Amino acid sequence: MHTIQQARIDHPETLIIAIASQQHHPMLRGFGADKTFEYNSPSLIEDIGKLGRDVRRGIDCHSEGRSTVRAAECMLSNEKPETCAPDDRRRLIRTLPPGMISGTVPASVRADEWILSYTALGKPFWFLFRYYPSAPSDYANASTYLKNLTALLKGGKVVPVPHRLMPGGLANAGKEFEEMRARKRMELAKAVTEKRKVKTIFSLDTPYSETKWPSISDDDQATILELLCSLLVPIGEHRSRHIHPSKGKRDKQKKSNKSKNKFEAQQGDTEPPALQEPPMPEVFSYLTIGFNSTNRQLELEAQCFNQGNILTVSRRLAAIFVPRSDQAPILSSHLPLLVHTASLSRSSSPAIRLVNLSKGAEARLCAAVHLPRVSFVGLFEDASNGTPLINFVRERVAPIEVPWLKEVRMGVYMPVEIMALETTAPAKSKAAKRRQEHSDVEKIATAIKHEKRRKLQIAPAFIGICGSDLHEYLGGPTFTPTEPHPVTGEVVPIGFGHEFSGVVTEVGKGVDKNLGLKKGDNVAVQPTICCWKCGPCTDGALNCCDTAGFLGFSSGGGGMSDFICVDSYFVHKLPDNVPLEVGALVEPIAVAWHAVHASPIQEGDSALVMGAGPIGLAVIQSLVARGAKSIIVAEVSSERQKFAKHFGAHHIFDPREEDIVKLTKELTEGRGAHIAFDCAGVPSSPATAILAVRAKGTIVNVAMWEKEIDFNPNLLVFGEKKYIAVLGYQKPDFHYVIKAIGDGALQPDKMITKKIKIDEVVEKGFRTLKTEKDKQVKILIDLHA
Repeated sequence: MHTIQQARIDHPETLIIAIASQQHHPMLRGFGADKTFEYNSPSLIEDIGKLGRDVRRGIDCHSEGRSTVRAAECMLSNEKPETCAPDDRRRLIRTLPPGMISGTVPASVRADEWILSYTALGKPFWFLFRYYPSAPSDYANASTYLKNLTALLKGGKVVPVPHRLMPGGLANAGKEFEEMRARKRMELAKAVTEKRKVKTIFSLDTPYSETKWPSISDDDQATILELLCSLLVPIGEHRSRHIHPSKGKRDKQKKSNKSKNKFEAQQGDTEPPALQEPPMPEVFSYLTIGFNSTNRQLELEAQCFNQGNILTVSRRLAAIFVPRSDQAPILSSHLPLLVHTASLSRSSSPAIRLVNLSKGAEARLCAAVHLPRVSFVGLFEDASNGTPLINFVRERVAPIEVPWLKEVRMGVYMPVEIMALETTAPAKSKAAKRRQEHSDVEKIATAIKHEKRRKLQIAPAFIGICGSDLHEYLGGPTFTPTEPHPVTGEVVPIGFGHEFSGVVTEVGKGVDKNLGLKKGDNVAVQPTICCWKCGPCTDGALNCCDTAGFLGFSSGGGGMSDFICVDSYFVHKLPDNVPLEVGALVEPIAVAWHAVHASPIQEGDSALVMGAGPIGLAVIQSLVARGAKSIIVAEVSSERQKFAKHFGAHHIFDPREEDIVKLTKELTEGRGAHIAFDCAGVPSSPATAILAVRAKGTIVNVAMWEKEIDFNPNLLVFGEKKYIAVLGYQKPDFHYVIKAIGDGALQPDKMITKKIKIDEVVEKGFRTLKTEKDKQVKILIDLHA
């Protein structure tokens, strides 16, 4: 509204075109707009072109990223960018920093920053806090704009408020913005801290590591469940025919019936003999069904483990089947240790196998035995009709291993220490009181001592700056928790850095020796934080944990730390030919590898990659390593197009100038690509990707979406195309990426465009990513430079 008023006053004869939502058109015309157009209209550019006017000036007041490029396209509606001479460019004023714009403004349009003017005229404080000026010219533009407000002020319709936000004036605006940022973070941290009180939490530091359940593939679980259900069906059929559950009676009715029966007995009446129930099927005698009967048998067998015990067991269990995902963890947490102890008493027969059945298995078991609940099922060794199941389980399921139990038998003293940790917890949340929080150096050091038995202490060496780090720095806290995180219990302030490599400086006593990790090893860190208890975690999808987090966002020690304690499960050793600086790139490449691995890509297939940002470029490298014969890339930035070519793309096009669907089909004999990867996350990319793949092709969504978009499922239906989504990575992805780098199939060192010191993070790191987004792929922080 301010802009339209000033344009009308300064240039009464100028044609003023306003682009906005339909509902705002009457108001815009009332302030002086001559023509109004719908912002989301597909024919917007053509409609403006029909006016036949030469549009020389424009201002983007929408501020949603794509609007700046769209405004520039409207200004060029009557001619192509290449027809404009360099000294005859159109001028476009933008209200977002360059790093926040989606797309590239054509070279024939000069784009100036007027961010300060926009925010000083009353934009909400959060906007000012998030987007402060990033160029010296912005201060000069704001000064000019404020001096020219006289005409608007006389009309009484506009009231500038720079005095409210910038008491020091425009000259000191940059300094004051930084002070506001620091003050806001301090106030937030103080507000969070005041809600909590210091308390001491006592916990056991025990050398007895948790015994893990054996890993079983999905196919083997399905086979085991089928064999087990077929074994249980005769029991279910017998129960459904002959056993009817009691309907229940009230106490009063029971007493009445007892009195009646007593009276009839005194009269000499006799009841007819009850019908004798047929015996259970033979297989029932070879099973223990339920929590109590199965545990009793295991405890009986475990007693024989004691030295000098003369107890003998006539029958022994071969396997225990547990639908673990369908029940509370407390019901089955004791089983691994109990099963292993019971197996130690055996001298000749194989160990008892503990079988974890997949989610939904309990319903199948209940239906098979005709019972409302089935928690455990035990199968004895002498079950003749269960031989196929027993043999299959012994072949595919590994026995339980408890290394520390062998040390106990040798008489080695293993002390248990009581650890005291001072922490804070919200005053009102009972659940939060049980969570440990570390908000300063002393408490972090205590946490390292407390957890060192199960974790590795690592000294970070190189850290990659991610786009999410930049967004968090500019406008956070967004990803970092302002309330205690459900897993870590931590809140801001939290150190940055989730893409990092380092050197192992200490190995906890409880770390699995089979991992082969030792002091001095170079490692890459998988920054996953998960609860290990929710449905996705128990199903093996740790990246989809209900309360997932990341080191550097959800835990106080990120890569920008002198030392950090990491769960040994998420630490990956680097081979000798993979340097630490390359090790810091494993995390972003694992995102791309996970996406490519989730697709049905085969050697010789064709693939379309939408967007060539850091993840898109990593997808290109992963496709090259997997043997894709034709890699087609759609990217608007000329700089990133060069990167895509350098990393192995065969064909690169600008979607603003070329028909991606048409070109993709021309390059694939008219059929379309086998697979498309959407790494762009713009509204038009899903439809383009779907139309560009062949019938029965696959579209993989890698991008994260900030807002909802229109989507037509029929685009998939009529070609039987598959649309899948991926999230982050899992442990095997890190393994394969490191192996591919070591073998030379991946060469991620090409992604490193800049190295900086830790004290240069703001100026040469975050600010460079803002102002040179298209020229940078990965900026690394060298902690030892």
